[in-house]
Amino acid sequence: MAKQIKVREDNYFAVQGWMVTELKLKGNALMLYAIIYGFSQTTNTAFTGSVDYLCEWLGGVSRPTVINTLDNLVKQGLLTKSSTTKGALIYNSYTALRPSKKILFDEDPTSKKTLPDTSKNFLLNKDSKDNIEKSISKEMEGKAPKKKSYSTILEDPVNKFVKEALSKFIQYCRGKNYTPKVTTVEKFASTLRDNAGEDPVVALAIVDQSIDKGWKDLYPLKNYGRQGKPTAVSKKFSGNTLKDAEGKDIVF
Repeated sequence: MAKQIKVREDNYFAVQGWMVTELKLKGNALMLYAIIYGFSQTTNTAFTGSVDYLCEWLGGVSRPTVINTLDNLVKQGLLTKSSTTKGALIYNSYTALRPSKKILFDEDPTSKKTLPDTSKNFLLNKDSKDNIEKSISKEMEGKAPKKKSYSTILEDPVNKFVKEALSKFIQYCRGKNYTPKVTTVEKFASTLRDNAGEDPVVALAIVDQSIDKGWKDLYPLKNYGRQGKPTAVSKKFSGNTLKDAEGKDIVF
C-alpha cells in the first residue's frame, strides 16, 4: 500500500516563481505540482505518498478534487504517472517535470498552445509588466475626474439657488474683457452660497452690487433692510443705475 506520510509541523514545500510565470499554475494545481516537484529532485525519485497526504496539505480538500487535479497535471505534461499492481491493488507514483517548452491542453486535447522557452521568459515578463502598467495608467485616466467648466459649475446642484446670479456675473465679466478662470468662478459660486443661502434674490443683489461698482469680484451686501433683506431688487444688467421696487436709485 502507499506510504502513510503525515504532515509534520516542520514540513514545508516551496512554490517557485517559474511555476507561476512559466507554467501558469495556480490554486490546487500549483500546490500539488510544488509538493511533487519537491519529491522529484534526484534521479529515479517520485512521490509515492497517499492521496490523503495531499488532501491534508491542501487544507482538507476532497479526494476527488486531488485526483482530478493530478490527472489534469498529467494531461498537461507536467507530471508523469506510474502505476504498479500488487494483487488487487494499484499503487500510483508521480514525478514532476519541468519542460523547456510546455504544451498546454485546453478542454479539447487536440488544441495545443506552446509556451516560449525559459530563456525568453524574462523579456516576456518585462513586456507584460510594461503592458500592465500602461493598462493601469489608462484605467486611472478613465477614472480621473472630468475637467470642470463653467457649465459643470452652473449645473452643480449645490449652485441651484445662485445659478442665475452666477451666470449673470460671468456674462458681465466677459463684457469687461475679463474671462475668469474656472477656479475663480467656483470662488464666485462659493461667495454667493455663503452670503445668499437659498435666496436667489439676495444672490442677484450681490452680483448687481459688483456690477454697479465695476468690480470683478463678489462681496457681501453692504446695505440690508429692516427685515435683514437687501434693499436691492435685482434686474438684468443694462448699464443703468440699479433701481429698487419703487424706482428709486439704490445707494450702497
